[in-house]
Amino acid sequence: EPAAGDADHDGIDDLLAPGQGTLGPGRHRGSGRLTVVHGARSGLGRGRSDLTVDQSGPGLSRDARRGDGFGGSPSVGDITGDGRPDLVVATPEKNDGNGRLTLLPGSRHGRGGEYDPAAGAREGDGGVQALDLDTPGVPGRHTPYGSDAFAPQPPLLDVDGDGHDDVIAAAPGYGRGRTGGFWVFRGTDHGLSTSDVHRFTPADLGIRFRTA
Repeated sequence: EPAAGDADHDGIDDLLAPGQGTLGPGRHRGSGRLTVVHGARSGLGRGRSDLTVDQSGPGLSRDARRGDGFGGSPSVGDITGDGRPDLVVATPEKNDGNGRLTLLPGSRHGRGGEYDPAAGAREGDGGVQALDLDTPGVPGRHTPYGSDAFAPQPPLLDVDGDGHDDVIAAAPGYGRGRTGGFWVFRGTDHGLSTSDVHRFTPADLGIRFRTA
């Protein structure tokens, strides 16, 4: 679903619109993309040109597959605490439906600190992070038969009051019986921390599910 947020720090909200996208012939159709339609005083889309991001950009995984859905569940906030707007998106169907979240950090090269897809060509990976349940430090692991549907859940929130927005991700198909779980990733000066990720399952919260 589309969302709204100030992706270029100009005080005017922009439209964050996921789309089908196509990378390469045939098998990469539906790999996904995110389009940021910039707001302006004269109206949405009447300012500067749109920003489009897909999995082909510098610092991104470049492992696009048909139906990945990159760009889903978009949100904007300041994860690194540098005053620049960072984007977080889902790739819900990545790895047979187990899912992935991606941090697209704001850049000093982008207008208003906006994420700049070309920054990776000048700054290595540009600070892009791709995280899933197989990332070292993230508690748990993906379900072998797929369909965890691990993805960030907007909006970004500063859950520990340290001035860095944090990401809450959920995986409704996670675990035995597919009872699900969610994870809290702390924002830091260097991106999302993987050293102190908190995982919660229904059992942790005292919630019991009856399974067939």
